[in-house]
Amino acid sequence: MSTLPDKPASKPRILAIATSGGFGGMERLIFSLSSQCRMHGIMCDILFACSPEVESTLHAARAARVVASASADVPDSRNEWSVSAALRLCRLVRKWAPDVVHLHYGGVHIPLRDVLAVRLGGVRRCIVTTHSATPWSVGRERTMASTRMAAFLCDFVIVHSNATKTRLVECGVPAAKVRVLPVCVPSRSNTITRNHARKLLGLPKEAIVIATAARLVVEKGIGTLIAAMQPVIAANPAGVRLLVAGGGSDRERLEALAAQLPAGSVIFTGYLADVAPVYASSDIFVLPSEDEGFGLVFLEAAAYGLPSIGTHVGGIPEAVLDNVTGLLVPPGDSVALTAAITRLVRDADLRSRLGRAGMARAAEEFGEARLGAAYLRLLGYETDAT
Repeated sequence: MSTLPDKPASKPRILAIATSGGFGGMERLIFSLSSQCRMHGIMCDILFACSPEVESTLHAARAARVVASASADVPDSRNEWSVSAALRLCRLVRKWAPDVVHLHYGGVHIPLRDVLAVRLGGVRRCIVTTHSATPWSVGRERTMASTRMAAFLCDFVIVHSNATKTRLVECGVPAAKVRVLPVCVPSRSNTITRNHARKLLGLPKEAIVIATAARLVVEKGIGTLIAAMQPVIAANPAGVRLLVAGGGSDRERLEALAAQLPAGSVIFTGYLADVAPVYASSDIFVLPSEDEGFGLVFLEAAAYGLPSIGTHVGGIPEAVLDNVTGLLVPPGDSVALTAAITRLVRDADLRSRLGRAGMARAAEEFGEARLGAAYLRLLGYETDAT
């Protein structure tokens, strides 16, 4: 694993600790915030747990030109808690001695053990971001109590949607302790053309391409999307393609579902370090998640002028404005999803109108520089943008 860089003494330092494996919207957001901090003279380094997927995550970090490492002393949220794990995290924080520790969690739960370890490590400021809006289920009273007490020990908790804020308030976290900081859309660094992107991905020049980009896990609803595409492709056998970008544990099942559709109508790209060709080559973006804290991919697609179709769950209605920047359907409803896709396939003017509105909103409300400055203001650092 990567070794940790030496700590300079001259600049304030933020240490971002990510406890979830894999590479998705949470990790991309952490990279964006780190880049913005460094642009304003604030050191921000990132530590990941040593999960099976961490090497691809570190590769993505290098591509994004951010400082990231993996450490066996960072707790993996999927592992059982132990006293030794808490002590290792405490020692890690003491050794690193940052001004701020920023813990990131892919779920809505904030583990009390981690926050205690950070505080015992002598850190002056500890903040947490939860990246999910999953409703609390029956029987999770102890988890809710842990989250409530952990939030009490934090300076504040950052969320990316009002839906996630609601979940925290439901378990007793004071609303004043929660700060809503919408996600930021990284600046487009890839100017790939539509024709070049389609050539790279093996897509016909004239087809209407419906794209999705996500970790291929059940909760992303890609199986529902494939089912919804069956009547769409049947009505347009030569003119529609489904492009599925991403890798994950559900890929084999999804490929079996796609095999029931006409050959060549569904293309799986696997994991892509750069998803720009996916957005650049497509006409419509769809992600029918069953659980989503916000949905950074919807804004990334909007930055390329794509209308989106999402679901009425979590923070997605804050990322996709229904009938303004895209369309929303109930989760798990393949019939409603078919109708929404068909509507956009048949109406080029509607695609254009929604796409233009989404692009304007992404630039005006979710620009990387604007959100980076807002993040630093939350931490109490003055910037030229304030």
